[in-house]
Parts: sequence; C-alpha cells; structure tokens
Amino acid sequence: MSVEPKFSNLDLRECNIYDEIKTNDTIYRCKFANTEIKNLDFKSIEFNECIFENVKFVNCNMQKMTLLDVLFINPDFSNQDMSDSIIYRTIFENCKMLGMDLSSSTLKDVQIKNCKSKYINFSYSKITNSNIFNSDLELASLNETKLKTINFNNVNFKGTEFINTPLKNIDLSTCQINEIKIRIEDLKGVIVDSFQAIILSTILGIQIKD
Repeated sequence: MSVEPKFSNLDLRECNIYDEIKTNDTIYRCKFANTEIKNLDFKSIEFNECIFENVKFVNCNMQKMTLLDVLFINPDFSNQDMSDSIIYRTIFENCKMLGMDLSSSTLKDVQIKNCKSKYINFSYSKITNSNIFNSDLELASLNETKLKTINFNNVNFKGTEFINTPLKNIDLSTCQINEIKIRIEDLKGVIVDSFQAIILSTILGIQIKD
C-alpha cells in the first residue's frame, strides 16, 4: 500500500547531527548512527533522504519537522514531541515510541512496523496510504484523526481512543481492540471478525444471550 522511501542511492554521508543543525535548515543524504541526541532543537528542520539507525532522542524539540524519504531503524523516540510535522515516504522500524506526540501531523506513505508505541498520540492528524503492523499502540490517542487508505495488521489497540475518528472501511480484524474508546457513530462500516463484533456489542449496548 505505502510507498517506500526514495533514495537516489544508499551511499550516504556519515554526519554529525549537531554540526548539521548549526549550518542547515534542510539536511540532505545523511546517515546518523549509534548515538544519543540530547537537548537539540529540530523545530522546522527538514530531513531529506536520511537514515537514523540506533539513535536515541532525549529532550529534543522535534515540532514542525519535515521528513521526506527517511528511514528510522531501532530509534528511541520515547516521550518526544514531533507534533505539527509533515512526514512522507518514511519508515519507522523497531522503534521505541512510548508516549511520543505526533498530533496535528500529516503522514502519507508511512510505515510503522514492529514498534513499541504505547500512549502514542496521533490526535488531529491525517494519515494516508500508510501501513501500521506488528506494533503496540495500547492506550494510544487517535482522536479526531483522519484515516484514509490505511492498513492495520496485528496492532494492539487495547484501551486506545478513537473519539470522533470514523472507521468506515478500516479493517481491524487482525488487531486487539478490547476496551477501545469510540462513539457508536464512528463504528459504522468498520471491518472486524465475529469475536471482535461481540466485543463491540458492549459499546452498542447489545446484550448477547447464549
């Protein structure tokens, strides 16, 4: 479904993030690996054709970033604020995204796979033509989120909020949806399996008699 990042080639420069931020608003074709990035202001910075591998972000300002054709492998974004960002053709793989804030962001052609994303916040965001699979989004927030052409596969949504987020034609049949928070009208057209339909019946106020 989603489009892979487009790299003209994978022979990227090994860069020092602190030096790059000092001199550039757009960081192009850099690789950052095996490092901890602390107390850095990424606000309004654009990364284009970059790779981050085994990078831990600590107390960074990541609001209003632009990510174009970026690959994140084994990063730690725990409790980082990347709200109001634009993210296209980007892969998040094996990420720690505990409590990460991606609210009010635009995500298109994005893949989130094998990520630990408990408490992540996607509220007020637009997510289009994207895949999220084999990931933990327990107790996440997807309130007033616009979802279009999105594939959820084996995602833990236990206790997640979907308030004012219509799920018409969204397939949750492989996902854990116990205790989700959602309005009845937003369930119209959602795709679930027969067991999940029993779970959702409690939201609808249906009593099932054996």
